[in-house]
Amino acid sequence: FEIVRRMPLDELCECLERGLQVAVVSPADVETAAEGQLTVRRLDVVTVSRRNEGWLLGSCASDTTTAQGWCPLDRMTVWQVHTAYVPDTTVAGSESFLQLEVGAAVLLKRRYEDAWKGWAYGQLFVGNGRQGMFELSNAAPQLLLNREPAP
Repeated sequence: FEIVRRMPLDELCECLERGLQVAVVSPADVETAAEGQLTVRRLDVVTVSRRNEGWLLGSCASDTTTAQGWCPLDRMTVWQVHTAYVPDTTVAGSESFLQLEVGAAVLLKRRYEDAWKGWAYGQLFVGNGRQGMFELSNAAPQLLLNREPAP
């Protein structure tokens, strides 16, 4: 596998609207037992042909049981940090928050709802693998491209 660049989510949508297929590298394992969903291993290349809300439709050479299936978008993206964040260590529970440096990539593990809407739990994609809560507005979702989009 090779990662040629990171593609913003907006650009993915534009490419798919133009009928292009986008080859992305999965940053994480995607386990599924549901029919019509694609099982993907970390660093597998998935050829994406459609997006529907929080899902991507694609195919993966390593999943021989499903010709094409859906993957959760959040598990196929890394979140590129554009605004640094340092937890206030004087506040109780600050160790639960993930320190963010501009340019870092975070693998989203789960989104929070209700009072914590707009926050997620994630893990640094490279480096020491630290985990913690972070505010989604500090980062933007991107896909890891294996090659430039093509028809």
